[in-house]
Amino acid sequence: MTYQHAAAVLLLCLAPLPSIAQQSDVIDSMQKEIELLKHTVAEQHLRIERLEREASKPSGVSTAPAPSPRQPASPTQPLWHNKAAWLSITKGMSEDQVVSRLGRPTSVEVLGSFKTLFYRGNVGSERVSGNVGILDYRVWKVEIPVF
Repeated sequence: MTYQHAAAVLLLCLAPLPSIAQQSDVIDSMQKEIELLKHTVAEQHLRIERLEREASKPSGVSTAPAPSPRQPASPTQPLWHNKAAWLSITKGMSEDQVVSRLGRPTSVEVLGSFKTLFYRGNVGSERVSGNVGILDYRVWKVEIPVF
């Protein structure tokens, strides 16, 4: 093998190195996307359960108007039982702002940089659930319970 051939082989071996770094970035991006998809699937599962519960309710069920967002539905009910409180949650709010309006969540799930605040329990005789998605310490998604 001549010097020129050896140099050409060496260049061919070193050429993929920048692409390996690019592949690492692609892998990191794909892992983040997988985390987001897992989170979305979990949220969709909860939503499907909620919709199935709602579909199984007898028609003609009426609900009373909700009180103001910062007041609990009644002195014994949590803040999150109030639909108006949920409607006051907007994208971009901080987690502290959410907790001040809905109260402490019944559970929290953290998946990478995603955090979900779950609010679950009985409202009257119905089991309801809602959640708030937090990304980088800010609200990015709200699933309002069906009251």
